[in-house]
Amino acid sequence: GGALMDQGVHVIDLARWFLSSEPNKVKSFTSNKYWESGVEDNAFVLLKNKDKQTASLHVSITEWSPTFLMEVVGTKGYCKISGFGKKYDDGETLTTGALDKNHKISKQYKKYKVVPFDSVRKELDCFVRSIKKKKNMGPSGADGVGVLEIVKKAYKNE
Repeated sequence: GGALMDQGVHVIDLARWFLSSEPNKVKSFTSNKYWESGVEDNAFVLLKNKDKQTASLHVSITEWSPTFLMEVVGTKGYCKISGFGKKYDDGETLTTGALDKNHKISKQYKKYKVVPFDSVRKELDCFVRSIKKKKNMGPSGADGVGVLEIVKKAYKNE
């Protein structure tokens, strides 16, 4: 695989975490227009679950300077995450906001700067706690299989 198997698996994993149930519909489009390497350089994936929640994903290996943007919109609010550690001038930023009954932004909360690579430290802390408590405290092997099942469907669907 190309972009979908490279960084796409991580984005699908995030989408699965935010959705209330496993996606049961997968639509996708891929392209190999930039590198012409035999694998996709761009992948566009739409996911939908039984609760009619959707996720729209785009991963690419055509940009020299990496970009990351994720937006999650719910019935009561939203969050936007951008940047990715030291690779970005502005670091990582989390913006959250509340929606009123008409789904208009009623309050935009302060943007939070995240310490670069703090998430990696937190992942390692979670891993150590899992070992000490002999209990899975984070993603499991089944989560990895679930992501790869979606990738498989995306490749069949294109």
